[in-house]
Amino acid sequence: MDELERLARENAVVAEIGRIVSSSLDIGEIYERFAGAVRKLIPFDRIAIVLIDSEGHSTNYDYVKGLKVPLCGPGDKGTISGTIVEEIVKTRKGMLIQGEKIQKWIERDERLFHTVQAGLQSMISVPLISKNQIIGVLHLRSKRPNAYSGNDLRLAENISCQIAGAINSAKLFSEHRRMEERMFFQASLLDQTRNALIATDLDRRIIFGNRFAERLFQWRNDEINGKHITEIISPSNLSTLKQSGYWEGECIGKKKDGSAFPVLLTNSIFRDEKGKVKGMIFVASDITEWRRAEDLRKQSEEKYRSLFEESEDAIFITTTEGRFIDINPAGVKLFGYDSKEELFKVNVGRDIYFSVEERGRVRNLLDRQGFVKDLELQLKKKNGEKLIVLLTATTIHNDQGEVVGYRGIVRDVTERKILEEQLFQSQKMEAIGMLAGGVAHDFNNLLMVIQGNVELGLMNVDPSHPIHESLLKIEEGTQKASDLTRQLLAFGRRQMLNPKVLNVADMIGNLSRMLSRLIGEDIELRMELRPGLSPIYVDPSAMDQVLMNLIVNARDAMPRGGILTLQARNIRLDGGFCNQHPFVTPGEYVQVSVIDTGKGMDKETLSRIFDPFFTTREKGSGLGLSVVYGIVKQHKGHIFVSSRPGEGSRFDLYFTVHQDAFTQEAVEALSEEIPRGTETLLVAEDEKEVRELFKPLLEGLGYKVLIACDGEEAIEVFSAYRGRIDLAILDAVMPKLNGPQVYEHIISSSPNLPCLFLSGYSEEIVQRYFSQRLKVPMLHKPVTLRDLGKKVREILDQTKKKLKKIESFKT
Repeated sequence: MDELERLARENAVVAEIGRIVSSSLDIGEIYERFAGAVRKLIPFDRIAIVLIDSEGHSTNYDYVKGLKVPLCGPGDKGTISGTIVEEIVKTRKGMLIQGEKIQKWIERDERLFHTVQAGLQSMISVPLISKNQIIGVLHLRSKRPNAYSGNDLRLAENISCQIAGAINSAKLFSEHRRMEERMFFQASLLDQTRNALIATDLDRRIIFGNRFAERLFQWRNDEINGKHITEIISPSNLSTLKQSGYWEGECIGKKKDGSAFPVLLTNSIFRDEKGKVKGMIFVASDITEWRRAEDLRKQSEEKYRSLFEESEDAIFITTTEGRFIDINPAGVKLFGYDSKEELFKVNVGRDIYFSVEERGRVRNLLDRQGFVKDLELQLKKKNGEKLIVLLTATTIHNDQGEVVGYRGIVRDVTERKILEEQLFQSQKMEAIGMLAGGVAHDFNNLLMVIQGNVELGLMNVDPSHPIHESLLKIEEGTQKASDLTRQLLAFGRRQMLNPKVLNVADMIGNLSRMLSRLIGEDIELRMELRPGLSPIYVDPSAMDQVLMNLIVNARDAMPRGGILTLQARNIRLDGGFCNQHPFVTPGEYVQVSVIDTGKGMDKETLSRIFDPFFTTREKGSGLGLSVVYGIVKQHKGHIFVSSRPGEGSRFDLYFTVHQDAFTQEAVEALSEEIPRGTETLLVAEDEKEVRELFKPLLEGLGYKVLIACDGEEAIEVFSAYRGRIDLAILDAVMPKLNGPQVYEHIISSSPNLPCLFLSGYSEEIVQRYFSQRLKVPMLHKPVTLRDLGKKVREILDQTKKKLKKIESFKT
């Protein structure tokens, strides 16, 4: 649970950092809040954000907080060459420097020398990557030696991506502001520029031009006076001018050098005091810049229209009443409609939201705040299919400031949410499995002490004695407790398996003979087994247990009768299926399904059905489906459940097809007598009660027994009795040195000495402790005296035969 709590705390802080970097474009504010959030995850005495220039040659300390370091303060600059920053840029990976690594880097990086001189002894540095480009480095420093772990480095790399994105966004925002200010300045100049004013007589000979006309047409007044207006401006529409006395439009201006330029011309007549027409007035404005701006505006509109049309996210505009005004093709596709026009006819609250009330809640948020950002919602497609989306939207106002609509972006995160839920479920089941397996392992040691002492008692008590019956009942109870631990080990994927190549049709056929009695007469059993089923490699007993648990579960879900269907077929799981279930790899599988028409399960029950000890029945251990889950996972299979209240349940199991041909394994009959011997045995076991049990048990069979309480003592005993020990019996997991480590030490000097491992874990788990893959016999706790005696004798006899062959070969 501590690990789960740690992960939950880390996720909460990472989410907080995400909110911080997206809540503002003020990079100074973001830095301060980011540093406070990071300290919750990774304690530090100094934090620094170093940015790299666009050429990649120099650095700048953009933000520093904490302990002061020479040459590394706010605004300090430096070169990249020979520094930690250069190494990070090359490798694109973070660095953890502490302990002996510090001295290596002090010799290369002068700033690191000052860092150590300031008392900082542990250092994490990770790249700031935005859009696949390293824009800087995040430094975290601590005064404590060896303060950081690999997990701290991983966390730093995770959060660095978020602050890198914020830095890049702030830069873009700053550049955008500068562009806006420049455009505003240019617009102001255009607004303040005076127009060229020109007056002509009735013959349109120029009689006056102001100084702005001089500038515009590049003629001095004394040069332009007397010239015809057509020499500097193309003819205007005289017919319109004669009818109304006024004309306005675009014309072509001509400068002194003959160059032409567009002008906006206002042409009107002027009269004297008596109303007699005396001439014309021309007001000309150079619209060259305006024309260029208009072209740019059109290009910009085309560009943004292209972004609108080609965006993979849905972009929309709606009225306050809930009608679409505009929506891009991605939105049409997202909601499953045939066209934009069809969407214009729907009601957003009724047809897009799952409930009108939810749409009302979003409206209230928008009207109150003016915007929403990454608001998670459940929407629906035209066919009713659920969508999980993130909504970012703002309000649209009219000239009076009233809200008249909403515009925004909808991002589909349905698949991501499904993957997150699957990952969470997998992590939860893994954690519970580890706990269950650990408890079962420790409980097995206790059961072994009880069972061993009961066996000793039964060997020494006459069957007619009254206590003999009590001992038999204790033995029976111990066996039941052992079965319970095996169930826990099955859920935790720690049980011993004996897999064989198996045909599913044969397995289900063998079970079918007893199913009619098991499920009752009121339940109809249907068998749908496809011909030509491929073989799978599983433990037959474990698979029987899986199917029996699922069948009993289905029977209990149909108290008034129903239909129970067993299906099996070959199936190929492709990339599409595996994308929805990321823990499944594509390939050939055998699918086994158990389907009932019972009462079904709700969503909450479905999320917990594999939890150990969870049950909806008044009686029952709650381990049945937990065991099913553990056995399937231990076989590297997959299990999926679908169910709805009142619609029954379906369990689908997938097992990888086994390619090797089917082979029938030989079965050897075991003697009921416990074999004896006179050899010397080394027994290493850290549980005192188990040690005290083993010694009389094995000595009672004639063996000489040497005892060790841990791995180190086992090596000491072996060294003292080197050459006189015939077999080492080692617990797989012990303090100081574990069983595999002891064994590797022994065989380094005595390669022919046999060994037997005892463990509550599976052989697969124990093999992880070996430096190489070794085949070592193993017994699973709790082990009976008979099984232990037989196994010891079997290993000793096999070793003798092997040594005789070696000697005969030498001679």
